[in-house]
Amino acid sequence: MILIKWTDKRFWKYLLQNITRGYNDSETWNLCECTIRFVLPRLKRFKELNNGYPPEITPEKYDGYLDEMIWAMEHKLRCDSVCVKRLDEDRNTMIMNGKRMQKGFELFGKYFNGLWW
Repeated sequence: MILIKWTDKRFWKYLLQNITRGYNDSETWNLCECTIRFVLPRLKRFKELNNGYPPEITPEKYDGYLDEMIWAMEHKLRCDSVCVKRLDEDRNTMIMNGKRMQKGFELFGKYFNGLWW
């Protein structure tokens, strides 16, 4: 994924990096966003295909956890561009969403090794 236009003088350098190592330096500018853009569609598909669950929780609870992980990633992508502007307008909602987003990322970390079927 090259995060600049082809008219940027660095474009060809980044294209060569993609070819030689599979990623380019522009992907490190916002590694959080780049990682989410890679993981999110795969996590959604995982939820559709998944047929196994960690032994310590019910399938329904695990599906709920997957939903929270997905929500957190989607919200992070949406929020990065608009949330700072909205912070003063609706501070309580922003704080609650921030806590929910953090919980989703914590669940992703906790169940990371179980994301297979």
